[in-house]
Amino acid sequence: IAKLIAERDEARRAAGMPVEAERATVDAELGSLRNTREDGSSAGLPPTVREEVNAKTEQLRAARKRREIPREVPRPDDVANFVETADLCPSHMSSTGTATGIRCVTTLETNGMFAVFSGGTDGKAICYDAHRQTPAATLIGHQGPINSIASALDFVVTCGDDSTTRLWRSEVGNYRCATTLKGHKGCVNDLALMPTYRHVLTGGSDGVLQFQDLEAGVVIGTGRAHETSTGVNAVALHPDGFMAATASAGNVHLWDVRGMEVDIGVSIPANAGNVTSVCFSENAYTMAVGASLGVVQLYDLRRGLETALDTIVVDEG
Repeated sequence: IAKLIAERDEARRAAGMPVEAERATVDAELGSLRNTREDGSSAGLPPTVREEVNAKTEQLRAARKRREIPREVPRPDDVANFVETADLCPSHMSSTGTATGIRCVTTLETNGMFAVFSGGTDGKAICYDAHRQTPAATLIGHQGPINSIASALDFVVTCGDDSTTRLWRSEVGNYRCATTLKGHKGCVNDLALMPTYRHVLTGGSDGVLQFQDLEAGVVIGTGRAHETSTGVNAVALHPDGFMAATASAGNVHLWDVRGMEVDIGVSIPANAGNVTSVCFSENAYTMAVGASLGVVQLYDLRRGLETALDTIVVDEG
């Protein structure tokens, strides 16, 4: 992918087209007006943010190339022997007192506690103390189901059907909503934290990918590649931090987030169903695409995306 992006930029230079910072004549101040394309999306990130992403990408890429696989990473045989060690009591409840569904989970080690966070259809995110197997805090603010949740350092980010993305900061004994971001015209279906830990990518039912500033609470980059009728079902960030993948009904798009534009699109066979998830391997070589009819396709990013490296059909069981 990096090679394809380099070739694209070289072709633009040869044709006299603007590349990198020159491509987007934007004000570096957050929240200022941005240039827009014909579809209403922004013409790339502000230069200062682009430079921050570039610096983090170089740092991550260098670390990845030197990194060895940790010894504690489970092998396939170990995973096959996993057993359940705890059953956290359901705390997501409807107004009538019945248990409701959980759509997403994440983990975080904070304040000396290994915490498990769940986002529910009741609009609440609940923090569990995994060792004590009891709820430790409840994050209340969303006005509808929570669709995705992520955590890092001392904070949690959630998004949901109420068209908002929320930043939650840890306080003594609880979490407070520090920022509420409103940019999507519809449900926010998924999110991915940028490695800067100051920004987040969000995908919505409006078919838009947004690059949001968590602290300032503003949208500083937008891109459209999916039809509004299908929307963005899933968002994933490449380990190097400059590329993202979004998934919709039957397509996956790879983005250069610095320009907020699609570099490559992949069509998934119709018999696989709607694409509901996408992720990258830690070594940055493989992309996995999951579809609603139990099909998982693997793509080798080094060989191109014309043909899947492997297709796995998951039994109903």
